[in-house]
Amino acid sequence: PCMREIVIPHDLTRGPVRAVRRMLVHSSIAEIQQLGLYDEYRANIDKATLEHILELIGPGWMPVELAQAHYGACNRLSLSDEQIHAAGLRAGEKMGSQLIVGAQISSLPSERSAWELIAAFSRMGRRMHEGGSTQYLKLGPSKLQIEHVGNPLFAERYYRLGHGGFMYQTFKSVGIDVIDAKVSNFRADKLLFDVTLTWK
Repeated sequence: PCMREIVIPHDLTRGPVRAVRRMLVHSSIAEIQQLGLYDEYRANIDKATLEHILELIGPGWMPVELAQAHYGACNRLSLSDEQIHAAGLRAGEKMGSQLIVGAQISSLPSERSAWELIAAFSRMGRRMHEGGSTQYLKLGPSKLQIEHVGNPLFAERYYRLGHGGFMYQTFKSVGIDVIDAKVSNFRADKLLFDVTLTWK
């Protein structure tokens, strides 16, 4: 039988995602600019909505509706699955160093167990989203499933595929020999999405 051990359970008292950190969207826009697709992006989003997004600078929250409009516009760009995954990889590279700090790891030994990092990663995720719940499941010695409930952003292909690349590279950059990060379909009826990480 398949192993299924809850490492960190859901906290459904948080309700659905209401807002995200502004930096999440602004770093995504910077990525679009670096790809030379900003003009196409602007053509895909309501002008007043984009102005509102650009006004919300600095630390703080951005309503999830604005984030949805942003990722919806990204979804309509002429990007392949591979290009979206690569954008997620670049974001994950930046997050890895923050994860080390969050887990209070002073050094990276040659063999690092991903399970030591789960609590820090969970705390970081909760700080990025106001609302939404995430459960961490151990499916085997080297297999982790992360189940998200209540986050409508996963309805967008761009966000799902980018998240897969992000998760892959975040764990890779802290010394985990990740083999695969498999993303699921989005189940709109329950606002449910999961990604399964496998490593050596």
